[in-house]
Amino acid sequence: MNIHELILEVQGLLGRTMQIAQSSEEKELFRVAAAALMFISETGTVHSFED
Repeated sequence: MNIHELILEVQGLLGRTMQIAQSSEEKELFRVAAAALMFISETGTVHSFED
């Protein structure tokens, strides 16, 4: 599995886990993590992140 596929898998996992989060604070943390991964993917810094 390449880094792009891994990021997509993790984003999916974060989304599923966010749905069962107990508090709004936890949900926000999952949203931030997913957004950070999206930022890394869309800005072309995936390979630096991978290293």
